[in-house]
Amino acid sequence: MFINLNPTPDSPFAVDLGNGYARGGANASLPLDLGDGLALAADAVEAAYAHVETGGRGGWYPVGDNTIWHGGVHLRPDPDDPAAPRTVHACLPGRVVAARLGAGDAAEGPFGSRNFVLVRHEAPAPPDAEDGASSAGDTPSPAAEPPPFYSLYMHLAPLADDRSGPAQAGASTETLRTTTRVNYRSAPAMDASLVVGTAPRQTRVERLPEAAQAARNTDAFAWSRVHLAEGAVEAYVTTDPQYVERAGPAPVTVEAVSWLQKVSPETFETTTGLNYRSAPVVRDETWLGTAEKGTRVEPLSDAPQAALETGHFRWARIHLSSGPVEAFISTNSQYVRSTRTSELDTDLLDRLATGEVVAVDREVGAGDVLWTVGTHGLRSLPDDPLPETLHWEMISESNLVADLCRPVEPDVSGDGQAGSPPTSRVSPPLSSRTVLVRRAEGPSTVEAGQPATFRAADFNVSPTPDERARVNWEVRAGDAVVATFRSAGDRLVYTPPVALAGETIEVRPFARSSTAQVSVRTRVEAPPPWWAAEDPDADFQTDAAEVLGLFERLDTTILGTDLFAERVVVAVEARREGATPARPSLERDTAGADPAGHLAHDELATFYTADVGGRATRLRHAACRFVSEWGVSDVPAAVAALGVGAPEATAKAVERHQWWAEAVAAGAGLPAEPRLWHYHPLSLLVHIAGSLAETESPDADGGGDQTVVWGQRVSPEFKSRVLQMSDTLQIDADYLMAIMAFESAETFSPSIWNQAGSRAVGLIQFMDGAASEPDLNTTLEALEAMTAVEQLDYVERYFRMRQRQFGKITTLSDVYMAVLRPANIGDPESAVLFRAGTTAYRQNDGLDSDGNGEITKAECAAKVQEKLERGERFRG
Repeated sequence: MFINLNPTPDSPFAVDLGNGYARGGANASLPLDLGDGLALAADAVEAAYAHVETGGRGGWYPVGDNTIWHGGVHLRPDPDDPAAPRTVHACLPGRVVAARLGAGDAAEGPFGSRNFVLVRHEAPAPPDAEDGASSAGDTPSPAAEPPPFYSLYMHLAPLADDRSGPAQAGASTETLRTTTRVNYRSAPAMDASLVVGTAPRQTRVERLPEAAQAARNTDAFAWSRVHLAEGAVEAYVTTDPQYVERAGPAPVTVEAVSWLQKVSPETFETTTGLNYRSAPVVRDETWLGTAEKGTRVEPLSDAPQAALETGHFRWARIHLSSGPVEAFISTNSQYVRSTRTSELDTDLLDRLATGEVVAVDREVGAGDVLWTVGTHGLRSLPDDPLPETLHWEMISESNLVADLCRPVEPDVSGDGQAGSPPTSRVSPPLSSRTVLVRRAEGPSTVEAGQPATFRAADFNVSPTPDERARVNWEVRAGDAVVATFRSAGDRLVYTPPVALAGETIEVRPFARSSTAQVSVRTRVEAPPPWWAAEDPDADFQTDAAEVLGLFERLDTTILGTDLFAERVVVAVEARREGATPARPSLERDTAGADPAGHLAHDELATFYTADVGGRATRLRHAACRFVSEWGVSDVPAAVAALGVGAPEATAKAVERHQWWAEAVAAGAGLPAEPRLWHYHPLSLLVHIAGSLAETESPDADGGGDQTVVWGQRVSPEFKSRVLQMSDTLQIDADYLMAIMAFESAETFSPSIWNQAGSRAVGLIQFMDGAASEPDLNTTLEALEAMTAVEQLDYVERYFRMRQRQFGKITTLSDVYMAVLRPANIGDPESAVLFRAGTTAYRQNDGLDSDGNGEITKAECAAKVQEKLERGERFRG
């Protein structure tokens, strides 16, 4: 085993993964909403760390009960809240490559659910590997394929017997919440004499199972017999959507799980007149023609969509159905609609239901629903319920953070080699003469956690060996003495702890008095953010002494202290002396330390919760290579090595939860050997996402902890300016963001031009007429040259102008009318804007959702409503 702390890659793919994903976490998601949403906002991330590390529930990283490796973390819904989210989401874009979704007994194992979904993700190529760049004069080499990495979602819920979705254990009630004051009644009728009382806004309502939502009374209201959480009242409440909302997420159905669907090849249909071009760039010389509205577009298979994203547009190389023309066309959502079809893959579902591991190849996006949480744990009694638990881990064959780690040889010999803390020696006899150190040597900088050598280089006399051995050392940070080493000799190997990072220390050698001014001033630099450890064993991650040795090495090398104090020393000394430490028990040792120094559940709980000296926090950035617990090659031998009782029964229980070899045999494309790099999945996700979404704007203008839809897709300055504009205009900030997301194809770019042929640009697609109005007094070219924040000034001017001309703007549809048809601001939602037989209707007939030949204001605003709802995924 060794620990890496140096920026020395062990792989040509040790790259900054953040470069390949949208900044701000916009293309990343937490796998389970623990109460703070799915977005990678700072508060949600810290809450997730605390959820894992505190509370003493187990499921820590990278060590589990009995001091064996644990490759992921456990996330648990609130067991006391039936409305708590239990839906599991993909944390990053990727492809589902293997899964098991057994139904009934096929899903169950001795430790809970065996079901899982494994998603493969592609790491971005290093910057100069994309084009095979090389130094001048060299022959360019082909770009190498970056290594994949995987996210695992384990212990998922069983498939329901009717295969409609996950089996929901104990889901006999559905929880609703009133959105306004609602009368509850003794019978399902709008009769004042039946009113029993009034439920205030935000009252929780539990729908009783015998009350069907479909049952309607003659007054056309939907009713349910419910239990009101306040007052323990059973009554009837109207459950029409204007009165109540679901207090928790909607039940997951198989139709809602995208990777369970068979999808037809991608095709589009233009929703407006759309230019097609000879190259994927907006220039006059690339224009070939204009496809009419309703033209069917078929992307060619030899031009993958991912390779055709330039500027602010997504492109496809296409074949136009109107003729044998191959060209490039923008596939941004405001110009085309997808005509791809999908249907449930019943064959796949049938195979999954048997409990076999199935190879899959289906794309998922960040935040897409994968399934729901199942159960995991150990039962004290056969009928004891297990807690709902998601095991989440991220793994790879190559070390994804190798460029952020440093290799250091371990000190396991106990011989005081370089890197060990300095130790005092037996003092030699005092000398009768005065010996003074006149000069000291040492490095000007040292990295915290790394050994540095200091030397007393010159004396006032030629010292004898005994006099050299009597040299003392003192380390100061400012006026404080942080370390003293008596009779350490004329050579000191000192490892400054992480706590001194950023400090300038003085290392002083002295023979008699520490008041001597001879010293070396050394700047202590912060250590690399990640460290790494490799366990070469191919067993069941059960070498507790090795794991404890890892912790000892981490602590003495990085922190300069003794992790777990005497408990670690016992185990490590036993290993050094060639003793065989007793194997840890699978039973939790709540009584305290066992003789071999293994760590009991309660000790680990205390360690992670207390986080003394930041020791537990440091483990968040540990990259550890060991055999996956899902791919043990010889389970009976591994369990026998544990030394537990009933090894045969234990081995059978463990084997029931194995799946790696089965996935390899099924053709999932996994490495044959499951000796993999593991990471704290939350830390790696944040690293990949690049930066956390800000929950507070740093701008002096304010913004505080206010959030907006699409907030993760814009800068803090942009968000702060929108919030300020919202206050000034008295228009909902979410509505403004939704309009700009729709008009700018979700780019929020001030320079995006309209692709439908009209001359319009920017955040709300300004046109020449509006730009030349006295309120704006600018040009489209000037607007294009602005930054997004600068252009927001003109967005505000535009809406002020429309408010002055047409009155108050409050609803989402009125905000859109201000951009599309200002004359209809304030009209009812049912107002007809376009009728069949007119040019305007023909240009917008795709908005006629009910096909009645009339397009209403509400129908026009439906697309913007979709952007508002989609923007919730990126609220920040």
